[in-house]
Amino acid sequence: MADFFLEALFYAGGWLILFTGSTLVWAASGFRHRPSVGDLRDLPISDLIRTKSLLSGLLFWSLIGVAVWAWL
Repeated sequence: MADFFLEALFYAGGWLILFTGSTLVWAASGFRHRPSVGDLRDLPISDLIRTKSLLSGLLFWSLIGVAVWAWL
């Protein structure tokens, strides 16, 4: 039973790291809301480049979160 709670704690910690990292990257990018597909079509090229780097950052922090979760 203790193993179950320990595993659940590690799982929740991994998701917390993933969510926090993704939120920090999103806030640093300057977006006020999550763009929908229609919003992405209307963005100029410079904003699309920023969106692509933002998505790369989200992927990076997601991988960091998963790696830390797996390590724990």
